Amino acid sequence: MKKKAIAGTLMAFALVFLVSCSQTIDNLAPRVTITSPTNNSQVSGTISVNVNASDESGIARIELYVNSTKVSENTQSPCTFILNTTSLNDGFYTLRVIAYDVAGNKNEAHVTVYILNEGTPKWKFQTNGIYFSSPAIGNDGTIYVGSGDGYLYAVNPNGTPSWRFRTWSSVFSSPAVGPDGTIYVGSEDHCLYAVNPDGTEKWRFETGWRIYSSPAIADDGTIYVGSENGYLYAINQDGTEKWRFDANIAPTFITSSPAVGIDGTIYVGAIFDYLYAINPNGTLKWKFYVGELVYITSSPAIGADGTVYIGTYKDSLGYLYAVNPEGTQKWKFETGGGITSSPAIGRDGTIYVGARDNYLYAINPNGTLKWRFLTGWYVQSSPAVGSDGTIYVGSDDGYLYAINPDGSLKWMFRTDSSITSSATVGPDGIIYIGSVDGYLYAVYSSSLGLANSSWPKFRRNLKNTGNVRQWKTGLRAEMDTRN
Repeated sequence: MKKKAIAGTLMAFALVFLVSCSQTIDNLAPRVTITSPTNNSQVSGTISVNVNASDESGIARIELYVNSTKVSENTQSPCTFILNTTSLNDGFYTLRVIAYDVAGNKNEAHVTVYILNEGTPKWKFQTNGIYFSSPAIGNDGTIYVGSGDGYLYAVNPNGTPSWRFRTWSSVFSSPAVGPDGTIYVGSEDHCLYAVNPDGTEKWRFETGWRIYSSPAIADDGTIYVGSENGYLYAINQDGTEKWRFDANIAPTFITSSPAVGIDGTIYVGAIFDYLYAINPNGTLKWKFYVGELVYITSSPAIGADGTVYIGTYKDSLGYLYAVNPEGTQKWKFETGGGITSSPAIGRDGTIYVGARDNYLYAINPNGTLKWRFLTGWYVQSSPAVGSDGTIYVGSDDGYLYAINPDGSLKWMFRTDSSITSSATVGPDGIIYIGSVDGYLYAVYSSSLGLANSSWPKFRRNLKNTGNVRQWKTGLRAEMDTRN
């Protein structure tokens, strides 16, 4: 009996021992590594952070931190975190991952990266040559641009094609987007086209000669565009002619793009001699003489006080004119080369314009030089001013330049050919610009949209309407009170 009791005790002890051995405490940390990006690498845009973690008891979760901020979590291993870096300022950052096993043990790994987004490409979209056409942006973010291959392209915000619309010759004109989403653009085939948002033709209006001018859109929906036959056309929304204004006092062309003032006056330059101000009913308001056989291919910009700014050239001489709303000269500024670029205006009233002496000029509102910035060749591209005051302009040397408000270089982005197209700045900071190399480029910047000014870019706003009244900031209300 006593032997049986001892045996039972030994059996119970053995059972307890076996159970206790099977419940060994796990105090080993998991193994974790970041396989990409590599330490001390430079990154931009949206990146993949690839992580590999392992543990005998299993991985419970992996957390991703940027510096000390947790940004994401995953329960799988290996795993990939997608990190959009465009909201971060350029500089050094620590990417840190912490892996937890099912027992609560943890381990971490980290890499240091340099985030550099400004001046780096988000994407590029291929056409067969973007010359002077400058992109417009629709309400849904679609980017529209014309090409030398005769097509109007619609490009999605991610750089993929939406559609293309065929004209019968090169498209140098810049598209404008109407309030209902209709896209208006001119072609060398003599026609102004109205294109539906789905890429189908709405109507076309034939002028009888080539169109290099870009359309402007009035508050009532009237479309204004110039033609090489010397006429400025006013076209109704249904594609019928409203009126035409004859600038053929001498044989002339209109390649300048019209601008619509606060009172509806239309301003446009002619190849020879004159800047015209035309009433909304098509009658002449005034004309301003710039000199015999002086070219105006530059397009007007309108200041907050109604001053009209326009560039001219003859031979190697260029002037930027400031013209009062009643048609008298306010001042003129001489550049070292002809001006085919169109002026833009900063928030403080500074006027920016390029010239064929390779400089971008910054001119004070009183007509004196503020600074000038030297590029590698002609500046025929028109500047755009970002919300932070950065000025973006292309050059025939193939570079897109970002210039600080004090005239110093911020960054430069290289394309493979001349840039005569003009930039626009999306609300997300993406710069869109075309190059003669055939690509539409999307480039990261720190400017979240355009400057709050009366005319921050060629064709005034994201939709390229060329209308000083059509912007959604406090400055609009300020100007409207002057009526």
